[in-house]
Amino acid sequence: MAHLAPDYEKLIKVGAQGIIDEVASMEAQTSDPEKLDFYRSVKIAMSGLAEFGDRYAAEAKAMAVQESDPVRKQELLDIAAVCSRVPRQGATNFHEAVQSMTLAHIAIFQETFGETTCPGRIDQFL
Repeated sequence: MAHLAPDYEKLIKVGAQGIIDEVASMEAQTSDPEKLDFYRSVKIAMSGLAEFGDRYAAEAKAMAVQESDPVRKQELLDIAAVCSRVPRQGATNFHEAVQSMTLAHIAIFQETFGETTCPGRIDQFL
């Protein structure tokens, strides 16, 4: 077990796709099998994280269709709009930044055995 502090700031700025693009350029510059394995794993993880946001967006849209309360319906549509963007792309506002970090935090926690995941200096990067 370890205490870790993911680079949420980078995810918020460039999104999962930005990280995938960056890693793809690094991958193209090496033939080292260990580096290539690492780069491939980063791309897989970031693709999974992007899909996680996409699925939240789809579920929020589906829930909005069934919702009769107009206030809650709008909340769900707002959630869908935000999750359609993040964490796949970089955040453009505070709401998107918090949502991006939260989805990444959930994904990390699901993958670990209760490790302590520190949000780091959210007062600086949010």
